[in-house]
Order: sequence, then structure tokens, then C-alpha cells
Amino acid sequence: MRNSHLRFLVVDDFPTARRIIGKLLREIGFTEADEAVDGQAALDMLLKTRYDCVIADVDMPRLNGFDLVAAMRAHPALQSIPALLVTREPSKEQVVRASRVRANGYVVQPLTRSALEDRVRAILGLPAVIAPRRPAFAALAPLARR
Repeated sequence: MRNSHLRFLVVDDFPTARRIIGKLLREIGFTEADEAVDGQAALDMLLKTRYDCVIADVDMPRLNGFDLVAAMRAHPALQSIPALLVTREPSKEQVVRASRVRANGYVVQPLTRSALEDRVRAILGLPAVIAPRRPAFAALAPLARR
């Protein structure tokens, strides 16, 4: 299912991480993704352009992911934009902090396509992807009973 009409903002201070997340989004079918180098740059972009979802690293200079989400929730025009936080080092404190700033989700790197897709679909209210059944295995079942 293509979701090219949805626009994402990927926020991370590491260019490689931004490229990986952007590539995974494209594989899932989300073709519109911009990038920001930190939370402050993201906030500036959010005030100028409409985005449907923000995916932000928690550990960045100038304005980290937690502070970015808190600023989004405090701004009337940005408060309803879903935000997914990404971390390299998960901890109970980070999960609690993500909840306190009202992030919509929290994922741990390294990201997989299925993990990112599941979280993004959940926070955007899109239907889950159901894996297709493998007809080859179904065809072998009668042989196994002989």
C-alpha cells in the first residue's frame, strides 16, 4: 500500500541514520520525507511546512528529541503531529521521559523495516500489514498426512 501523500520529517544529527530511516520509509511506501540535522532545525521546518509525522533521535545537539516533542506539544499548530522517538541506548528513564513529553511512540536502533512500519502505522492509525499466507506450504500439508 502506497502512502505517498503522507509527509515525514526525519530528525537525527547523524546523516547515515537519516538516510537509513528515509530508505526504510520509502520501502514501506512513504515517499515524502525531509531531513533535519537537530531538533532546532526540525522545529523551524515544522513551523514552515506541514508534516504528518516526525521521527526524531533522542540524543542531538541544540534541541534533543525529547525537547523537540515537548516544544511541539506546547505549540497549537504542532501539538497534534505524531512523533516517534528513536534511541540507541534504551532505558526505563528514557521510556518514562518519552511518555512525559507525550511522544506517540518509542523505538530502539538498529531499526528494522518491520519494526518501523509497525510503529508508524500504529501512531498514524493505519491498518497493520498482514503477511501473505504461503500457498506452497498449504499445498504440502495433504502430503504430510499420508
